[in-house]
Amino acid sequence: MRDGGRWSDEATLLPAPQRIAAAARHAITDPWTWLPLAGAGVVGLGGWDRDISDWARRETPIFGSEKAAIRAGGTLGSISRDAWIASAVATPSGDEPLAWVGDKLRGLSIEWAATLATSASTGALKGALHRERPNGANQRSLPSSATSDAFAQNALVRRNLDAIDAPWPIDLAARAGIGAVAAGVAWSRVEAGAHYPVDVLTGAALGNFIAVFIHDAFLGLPDGVALEAFAQPATGEFALGVTYRF
Repeated sequence: MRDGGRWSDEATLLPAPQRIAAAARHAITDPWTWLPLAGAGVVGLGGWDRDISDWARRETPIFGSEKAAIRAGGTLGSISRDAWIASAVATPSGDEPLAWVGDKLRGLSIEWAATLATSASTGALKGALHRERPNGANQRSLPSSATSDAFAQNALVRRNLDAIDAPWPIDLAARAGIGAVAAGVAWSRVEAGAHYPVDVLTGAALGNFIAVFIHDAFLGLPDGVALEAFAQPATGEFALGVTYRF
């Protein structure tokens, strides 16, 4: 890595309180958390949730039919999972076989725990909220589990890319690609009639938040690559800003 260490050198099962607080701040201020959440609020409060869902199911503008949307969502979900695993394998972990294997086991265990926590949290919310799906299949519409999984994997890929010293065009293409895959999974669920827009936007925010929090708390955040947004109250006003550590 840029600092001379290996990918999971800072992995721990007992993160310090300061590290937990920093991880929570990173997760909350990450645009992949608050932008989908804000979008869900706008769509829901604007009363457009059902209208967008009805239009997407009627027109199926991206995938062409509900069945095609279901198939595409499954394919994109597999691509998302494979991209996450590949990005973890590609992280710098030294040249010694035993050290490499140990590094991967530590890092992948923590990231796998992040995906499990995402699935468990999404399932618990589904059971608690009892929102009926647009197609009437059941009352487990909110939030979308396929979307939360994809956006958790998207977050993990981005964190893994932070640790890889790749040329910027490759890095940018990889980030854009995995983001597009996650967005494709989300929209496929709307076109398939399985979820409303608010369901997938909420799932996106939830998956990203949990993955970023667990990664940064237990695996660590590489130095020099963190882009953070922050809000700070000031006398008589409210200041917003962005910081980049280098």
